Formats: sequence, C-alpha cells, structure tokens
Amino acid sequence: MSFKSPSLRNLTPSFDRRPKKRRPFLEALEDRTAPAGLASSFVNDNWFLVTDNGAPGLSAGDVVDNRLDTGGAATVTATYGTNAFGHVTQGTGGPIVPTSLAAFDEINDAIAATDVGGKVSVLQGNYSEAVVLNKALALLGAQSSTSAVTRLGGSQAETILTSTNALATVNITASGALVSGFTITGNIAGAGIATSATVSGFSIRNNIISNNVVGIDLASSGTAMATIDQNVIENNNQVSAPTGGFGIFADAALSNVAIQGNLFQTNNTFAIDLLGTNATAITNVKILGNQFAKGDQVELVNVDNSVVAGNQFTAVVSGTDTLAALSIRDGSDNLLILKNVFTNLTAPRSWRLRSWPTRLTPTW
Repeated sequence: MSFKSPSLRNLTPSFDRRPKKRRPFLEALEDRTAPAGLASSFVNDNWFLVTDNGAPGLSAGDVVDNRLDTGGAATVTATYGTNAFGHVTQGTGGPIVPTSLAAFDEINDAIAATDVGGKVSVLQGNYSEAVVLNKALALLGAQSSTSAVTRLGGSQAETILTSTNALATVNITASGALVSGFTITGNIAGAGIATSATVSGFSIRNNIISNNVVGIDLASSGTAMATIDQNVIENNNQVSAPTGGFGIFADAALSNVAIQGNLFQTNNTFAIDLLGTNATAITNVKILGNQFAKGDQVELVNVDNSVVAGNQFTAVVSGTDTLAALSIRDGSDNLLILKNVFTNLTAPRSWRLRSWPTRLTPTW
C-alpha cells in the first residue's frame, strides 16, 4: 500500500495567526463646557418666597417672585442667590426670618454676579446702600424707560436709592456703564452720582437726583462721549457753597460729555459749575436743550471747544453769581453760544464774560 503525504493545505491550522485590525473606539469625554454667564439679574426689597428648595427658611436656590410690589401681580420670578438678590419678606407661611443672606442682599452683589454687557434691574422700593458700578453694564431702576422730566410729580412707583457715603450714592468706575430710572436722594455727606476721571462713554439717564450735597460730581476722560440726559437735578443743597449746592460740579479731568434735555431747578450755588484750570482745561462739553428753572445758573471756567445751545433760563437768578444766568470766565476759549432763551430774569444781564475768550461765537 502506497503512502501519500498529506497536503499542505490540510495541515493549515484552523485559526488565523495574522494580527486582526481593531475597530477604533472613541471614549466619551467629560463635558467641560463653561457655564453660561448671567446676562440679567434682579434686586428687590420685598421678594415673596414661592418655593423653599433648601432647609426651612431662606436659602440660596429658593424661588421668589415680586407679587408684593405695587400692582399685586408677579412680573418677575427668579432664583435667590442666582439671579435674584435683596430681601425676601414674606412666604406662604408668613414673614421670612432672616429676610436676606449676606452674600446676596445688596445691589452690589447683583452687579458682581452679572456679566459685562448685561443688566441689573432694581425693582421698585427703597434701598439704602452705596453702589459701585464697576462694570460696563446697565443698572436699571423701575422708571428706566421714562424721562424724569415728564414723570416728575407723578404717582408712579420709583426705585429710591439713599446713602450717606462721602463720595456718592452711586459711583461709576467703568466706561460704558448706564444708570437709568432711579430716584437718588438724601445724601447729606456726598453726591448723588459720581464718575471716575478714568472712565468715558457712560450714560446717566431718566433719574431724579435731589437733596444731595451735589447732584452729579462729574469727571471723564477718553474718546467715547458720555451723556447725561432726561434727568431732573434739583434741590441739591444739603451743604451750602462753596462745598455744596451744585446740580453738576466738575473740577477734575473732563472731556467729551453731552449734558442734554435735563431739568435743573433750585440748586442754590450753580446748576452746572465746570471749573477747569490753566493747566488742564475742560474740553468738548455740549450743554444742549436743558431747562434751567427757578433761577438756576451755569458757570464755565477754563472751558474750551464747547457748545451751549438751545437752553432755556427762567425766573429769578438766585445762585452765587447774581449778575447773570450764564457766566463765562477765565480763559474759556473757542465756545459756541447758540439760541439760548432767557426769560423772567431779575439779573442785570442774561449772560456775561468775566474774561474775554480767545474765540467766542454767540449766535442768537
């Protein structure tokens, strides 16, 4: 019997020793997306506790609304410590004790939590604190969309800010910031609003600024135009001249500011007193379309390249300079005085020059 060698094919192992290709495997990564910033926050002096999400009583994370404000219906619902700040006074079980938590009870806490470019809405009510607006955001009171000139003496709900801070109740230290819709009153030690000399492009709008030492302690630098418009600035006489009695006062660096459409009245020293120096003149200030009532006056000292136009001065001149409603002094150059109206004045003249400027263009 013959022997046949086995076929090599039959000796091939039944398993394949060649390395196999492995299918790629993608591991799920941890989600490290940055949390969304806070674009809008709210402050109230009498929130209502809707849902108690923590320990009994007030805690961060509780849901609140503003049903206790004038009108009786909730228009804002928010989370305390996240986008709601201030005081929570009532809940379904009655009064809340304590009414606030230290990290979330002030307007300044809301500003700290809110992103640049966002807004902090301070609801109607009374707030006693000194506010530092150190971000380019909008700080809005209850009347932020209504001119103070048209609402003065009305019955609308206001957001009222008071303090005894020696600098100001509201201190603006960021360029591009907005303060609108407040009543800022009763500072017996300082200004209603102060602005830093290092900032520009801010806006002060639709506020009633009254009964402070100074209404606005004004400074500004930089190229962006700042605006002060549609405010009522009155009765800022907590301290007499030379320290107080000013609606707007500036004796520091000041340039590129428009003061327009405001009502000034009963500021006993000056409605607007801009005091530049020979070394540092105040430049590019536009005083446009304001009402200076009840004898309020304007004084410009070392003010250059500026415009006073379309303003109305009325009633008895009762301030420091009893000789004129508009006084231009001491090295003020290149001014345009245009179409101002002077009525019912008891002063000897409507306006006067105490030192002749290099260039003055009065146009009636």
